[in-house]
Amino acid sequence: MKKAMLTLAIFALVGCARPYGPTTSIINDQAVTPNPSKKQTKIKVFRMKQFRESILSSCQFMIEVDGKMVAMLKQNQYVTAYVDNGTHYLGFSDTCYSTEITGRKVLEVIADGAPQEYSTKIGAYGAFLMWRTQ
Repeated sequence: MKKAMLTLAIFALVGCARPYGPTTSIINDQAVTPNPSKKQTKIKVFRMKQFRESILSSCQFMIEVDGKMVAMLKQNQYVTAYVDNGTHYLGFSDTCYSTEITGRKVLEVIADGAPQEYSTKIGAYGAFLMWRTQ
């Protein structure tokens, strides 16, 4: 009986775990295409899967660089953007309630040529969280 329950629990957890995949909702093709003639930094932004938002699966995060929209992310998706080296502002907002923006988070990013990765999510009390992971 214990083995059957353990096996069932493992299958349930594996079924919930999905690998990240690229978004198909690109808004700014220029921002996601590298320009070999310029010194640029590759920035990858992930949207983490959150149980509290599984019910509202239509909610998307709008990813922006320097105030310009780049892509829309659903849970477990990412977008890769290329920015010229220098200081930029990386942000996201939520479109959970139709087109109304319910919150926003913006970070100052120093693009120095080394690849960077960031994760995003909405915290337990509605705080918009974004942090550098690499």
